Amino acid sequence: MKTRIIAIAGMALAVTGCATVIAGTSQDIRIVSDPPGAECRVTRDEVALAVVTTPGTVNVPRSKRDITTVCRKEGLADTTATIPSTLHGGTVGNVIAGGIIGVAVDAASGANNEYRRVTFVAFAPESFASTDERDRYFAEMSSRVSITADAEVKRVMDSCPQSKREFCTIEANGVKEARQSALESIEQKKASARVGK
Repeated sequence: MKTRIIAIAGMALAVTGCATVIAGTSQDIRIVSDPPGAECRVTRDEVALAVVTTPGTVNVPRSKRDITTVCRKEGLADTTATIPSTLHGGTVGNVIAGGIIGVAVDAASGANNEYRRVTFVAFAPESFASTDERDRYFAEMSSRVSITADAEVKRVMDSCPQSKREFCTIEANGVKEARQSALESIEQKKASARVGK
């Protein structure tokens, strides 16, 4: 009898899918802009998912498709950011626990994939009066992004239960990756910004 119960429980786990159970089929994405107060339209495959004012959080269905955000702030040029879809950490465990059936269920539900928990969007003027003004502007922006990211990493880890430390570490690393991506974007904006009229 016990053997039969264990077998049924194992089949149930396989059918539901590990990542589906652990992560669900949707997730929250936080969008932070510098300066704040931007209106961001969140889309996937040109289909609108949400509109959020920064800093803000939106819940989106998981998918293997990337998400695009187009953010608008009065007086500044629109800024577009891509939120990539990556393989969820629970998928490896699913191969062990759920087997091929579990993986298939997760693939169908979208739970095999996840998005960065935090996306940083950087606005900047298209031109500056001097090189010093440009360099100062972008240095201060980089500093603010780093401070915000560090605070978010601390929040994730401080609020994390001991039983979920592994998943929280993955989330914190995602914030660090988002910070690095934002800093690279800031450097690109700095390089393309005009100096003088």
